Amino acid sequence: MQQTFSTELGALAEALSKAQAVIEGAKEDCVNPFFKSKYADLASVWNACKKPLTANGLSVLQTIENGGEKAYLVTMLLHTSGQWVRSFMPIKTTKDDAQGFGSAVTYCRRYALAAMVGVCPADDDGEAAMHNARKPSYTAPVVISRARVEEIESLLKGRDELRSKLFDWANINSVQELPAIKYEGAMKAIEKYLKEEVA
Repeated sequence: MQQTFSTELGALAEALSKAQAVIEGAKEDCVNPFFKSKYADLASVWNACKKPLTANGLSVLQTIENGGEKAYLVTMLLHTSGQWVRSFMPIKTTKDDAQGFGSAVTYCRRYALAAMVGVCPADDDGEAAMHNARKPSYTAPVVISRARVEEIESLLKGRDELRSKLFDWANINSVQELPAIKYEGAMKAIEKYLKEEVA
């Protein structure tokens, strides 16, 4: 397994701490027209963290590495001291072509960057968000049952465009990851898509 951080991290940790003190949330200014939901795209995530990182001697490098049968997005957080941290994220595509691979890379870059530097989505009303009550600690969502996974998989079979839109909307890489709370919304959207397909 490849090393994921430099021997020393003190200078990087101090710089990142200062950057995170001023990094703001990424504005959800993009809309998924199919599911009518907002999300923060890669540009929004970069805009939220670029200046604070640069001001503290930090930079981010993202490359694609061939891991045999899989491709991985490698994200490195670098500091002017020479210290660094990196992560590896498998690139999973829903369409086996250049466009599908490009979309998957962009998706991975967005989430890997946000996770590396601590960027979270921001509410449209930033002032109101600052006064919101503290949210409870994150817990992994309960996912749908195996029977429902098979049900959705049967509906998505041969419909790569629908699969891609569903995954983007739910922020998942596979049907097995679909949170149970999003099941009904996903089914309504799928049924609507299928009706339009027939029409």
